[in-house]
Amino acid sequence: MFSPAVFQSLDRVLKENRIHELMVYNDFLKKHGLVLKASDAEEIIAARSIVLENQGRIELDMNVSKMLINRIAMSSYVHQDNYVETVNEMYEIFHYIKNASSDLVSDEEVIDAIMVYYDKVCGGSTDFVMGKGIEKILNNYHHNRYMADIILEREED
Repeated sequence: MFSPAVFQSLDRVLKENRIHELMVYNDFLKKHGLVLKASDAEEIIAARSIVLENQGRIELDMNVSKMLINRIAMSSYVHQDNYVETVNEMYEIFHYIKNASSDLVSDEEVIDAIMVYYDKVCGGSTDFVMGKGIEKILNNYHHNRYMADIILEREED
């Protein structure tokens, strides 16, 4: 039988591995004027755990976080001072949309959609993506359109 100390040790090793997985992206991030510190990676991992629990989801790997880390770094709206917060908020938006679309859409399509709306419609505001952006993305999904299509209000009427 395993003792609680064994589980704590396993959790610590898993956390260290996840931090290392995220820190590998610093070479790429530097090209965009960003850097991910170990404390930033820890914050992303902690926020990830909260989102997964709140959204009732399970992820066995860090692939979604890594895709978001890369895509968000390329946005002209992201700077060092808002990078980690943006990653965490977009991660929450991602899982909200995955739940609302019953996981019938690929991770890449959801990330494409939220990044298009973040960069081209919402002016770099995660608050707007969380509101009107999600609404438009899911509207596209429900009307069998590519989720990243930008449909103007007058076109929907």
